[in-house]
Amino acid sequence: MLSMKNAIVDLRSARFVALVIIFIAISALVASGVTSSFDSSVTDSIVRASGNPAMDTAMIVVSESASLFPSPMFIFALILIIKKKTRRVGAILLLVLAISTAAYVTIKRIVDRDRPPYDFKPNIGLDYVPEQDVISELASSFPSGHATRSAAFALVVSYMVRNRSVGGVPAGMLMWIIPVSVGFSRIYIGAHYPTDVIGGIVLGLIVANVMGKVLKFEAPR
Repeated sequence: MLSMKNAIVDLRSARFVALVIIFIAISALVASGVTSSFDSSVTDSIVRASGNPAMDTAMIVVSESASLFPSPMFIFALILIIKKKTRRVGAILLLVLAISTAAYVTIKRIVDRDRPPYDFKPNIGLDYVPEQDVISELASSFPSGHATRSAAFALVVSYMVRNRSVGGVPAGMLMWIIPVSVGFSRIYIGAHYPTDVIGGIVLGLIVANVMGKVLKFEAPR
């Protein structure tokens, strides 16, 4: 979806309906505990594979890039707002990020899933505590807020650059690197389970599509 010129799809299209159905299904499975064994097994394997200084450092940097405060994504949106030519796009991106945050906060309160029981110890010579929500209602695990924001951000920006390419590769396709790498980093540092990440990415895409259609934004020239 991110690689296509029509990244923002019709809300009545089969693709959008599929996204909604997938999110509802994942949420129901997580809430019922059906995914617990799978999630624990995969997360445990990934967390146990940590310990390489370079990889640990990279995963921390990637994870923090999608943190709520400070967030390079919000900073990027603010930079766009400052420039007159991209002010409307920046305002829309900022609004999408804000709405996606409100969306995952609401879902967290409904599902109320405990975080993975891991204490990440990076091999970097420094102590590191993965960002956890300071408000108790936001501390639940599903869906991943980082994954939600990064997916929403990626879809909006992919639409902005839908007619561009990098080395012959559609720029929109490259935007997938953001939610995928952020999602993996959250599992790597033991902050989330795989289904938290998958659910977050799907939720981010849903929010971005809804806001894109409601606001009818155009890509910058």
